Amino acid sequence: MKTKTSKILVIFLVIITAFSSVLPAYAGQDSRSKEYYNNIISYNTGSNSIQSWIDTTLSKNAGSGCEWYILSLVQNEKASGNRYNYTNFERALIDYTKRVKNINPSSKLRIAFILASIGSTNSFINDTMNTAIGKQGIMSYIFGLHMLNNGYKSNNNSKSSVTNTLTGMQQGDGSWALIGNRSDIDVTAMAIQALAPQYHNNSSVKAAIDKALNYLSSSQQSNATFTALNGGNTVETCESTAQVILALASLKIDCINDSRFKKNGNTLFDALSLFKSGKGFCHVQNGGINNLANQQVLYTMVGYNRMNNLFILDKARPNEVETNSANNSSNGGGNSNAQSNSGGSSNSGSHNSNNDSYIGGYNGVSIGNSQSSNGSVANQNAIIGDSQTSNADTNSQAEKNAADNSTEEELSTVNGESDNHKSQDEISNISNKSKKSNYKIWSILAICVVAIIACAVLYFTKKGNKGNYLIVLGVSVVAIIIVLVTNFQSVDAHNNAVIEKSNTIGTVTISINCDSISDKTDNEFIPDDGIILDTTSIEIAKNDTVYTVLSEVCTKYDIALETTGSTDSIYVEGINHIYELQYGDLSGWMYHVNYDEPSISCSSYNLSDGDVIEWKYTCDLGQDIKE
Repeated sequence: MKTKTSKILVIFLVIITAFSSVLPAYAGQDSRSKEYYNNIISYNTGSNSIQSWIDTTLSKNAGSGCEWYILSLVQNEKASGNRYNYTNFERALIDYTKRVKNINPSSKLRIAFILASIGSTNSFINDTMNTAIGKQGIMSYIFGLHMLNNGYKSNNNSKSSVTNTLTGMQQGDGSWALIGNRSDIDVTAMAIQALAPQYHNNSSVKAAIDKALNYLSSSQQSNATFTALNGGNTVETCESTAQVILALASLKIDCINDSRFKKNGNTLFDALSLFKSGKGFCHVQNGGINNLANQQVLYTMVGYNRMNNLFILDKARPNEVETNSANNSSNGGGNSNAQSNSGGSSNSGSHNSNNDSYIGGYNGVSIGNSQSSNGSVANQNAIIGDSQTSNADTNSQAEKNAADNSTEEELSTVNGESDNHKSQDEISNISNKSKKSNYKIWSILAICVVAIIACAVLYFTKKGNKGNYLIVLGVSVVAIIIVLVTNFQSVDAHNNAVIEKSNTIGTVTISINCDSISDKTDNEFIPDDGIILDTTSIEIAKNDTVYTVLSEVCTKYDIALETTGSTDSIYVEGINHIYELQYGDLSGWMYHVNYDEPSISCSSYNLSDGDVIEWKYTCDLGQDIKE
């Protein structure tokens, strides 16, 4: 009887063990992963349902970086047991690709990846696979490899070719860099995530990843966090820490059990908790809840809970993708032309945001880190953000996110046809109001004098009948009304207009330079000396950013400015009708502050008195414009 009972128990245990291996349970052992996931969802949805959040806020902002929330939801469906309908979001995202021109290659791959994640077969995926991989630096290879890992095909790239290219970009210390040879934690972790599916069957990939893990372990801080460049300073960031957790989970490594990533008894989850604020996460400690930090932590928790590669999609349908590009003709198919958001324009350089494409120190190629987000030049305005959004009431957060992101998909343009080369010694402190009043008074007096003279002429020429006098009176009244309701200015008066601010905290200088392409005489918008705006002083108020100042001087001096992005991740695509990717795959706009290359979006870099801002056009991811 005992023997029979023992056999039954053994069989039962075997069945339970085997069955547990396929249960959609959470695999990561740190219970905080589920807590953080639920908190972030609650923070964004408030009292609304997740389906309502998808159909409203996320669909409204499709294409603007919120896509990582969608990836988190769809890749967590098996574990949670929930199923959502993404039809409205898919429709909105496809509409975005048709409506918005010049989407940069990394962003195109990000969008294609999100479409693939929800099971879409739209032809945009096929078009992107054939035109965008490798067109915007390392991030376009990373996103491209994610697609290839899921079985999607490219006419120009294979999984092995992209893998070889990516491993070949690894630096001697085991890291990967966004630009140049500056080792980057986030990019290194993202490269591991893309290479992870080949870890056990490709010896060169295994060697590269092992070397990268040693680099990450040695770069970890004493409190187990990781750092990134933020506003010219190296600081501990939430996103860098999250990306390493996800990289380890992609290799089926639970970070809390790996001694290489424990420092002074602190695990990576202990490190991540340092950035927690209420139900959300901050980019830096005590910095205020940040939407991009929330997105990256959310999908990191999903990847950790799966303890498998987050980027191997559950709903991918690579063999069913449409090949008819007609549906996306308005987007130009590949968009790898001169006006796409290449690595050179994000001005954000923020690798903290897996949001568009990734650009560190660039103008912000959004990555998605974003950009991101961000593949491209480092130091722009994208991927990816570093906003200091203050903590908000849970029930209003969804509405707030919608407001913050409502302009992300818009293209903001300030058109101007004045001189391409403008300068200013300093901004005048004299108010324009009195000048406006003075010219209007003199204009009205002149109209009255002209009217009197006209009446006199009519009188002496014996044509002074009542009808003619009424005509003169009517014309005079109309002219006076026009003067009162309009604001006429000379070019000099317009260029010297004061941008009135209250509570100013100091003065900064800004310059805009494209001398890297000053030899391109075929472009009428390139000044001979390459100087679009000479060094100009401008007052700043509290919370003014690099983008604030750029926008103000472009408006003031009639310099065309074209951007995309949301409040905390503005991406500069073009200045003075000179665009990223216009002069090569690595070309675009970058900014420097105090001669350093920040790794956050230009709209997230808060200025201080005395800062020196330089906007420069690069043709080689910043290597050609180094001092």
